[in-house]
Amino acid sequence: MYIRLLLSTLVVIFAVVSVAFLFFPRAVADIVSKSRIWVGYLRFLYGISVEDIRSPKAIRWMRIQGLVTFPVAIVLVYAMLNGFPPLGSQ
Repeated sequence: MYIRLLLSTLVVIFAVVSVAFLFFPRAVADIVSKSRIWVGYLRFLYGISVEDIRSPKAIRWMRIQGLVTFPVAIVLVYAMLNGFPPLGSQ
């Protein structure tokens, strides 16, 4: 019961993020570049600045990532709505 709820929540979050990356990459870049936590995380791990986050190349890669993950999200939501994974009693 709780495992299915957790998996369903993760699938919905994944679907929302993939839609945002596909259709609204500039808005995602603006939100990330205004967040001190995300900017600090990206600067610490990858050495990326705020200008790099808002660059056309980064926007293009966000859109490509959304293009790849959107069909995966559709399949996962379809599977979730049709009772996958089959947990519990039959």
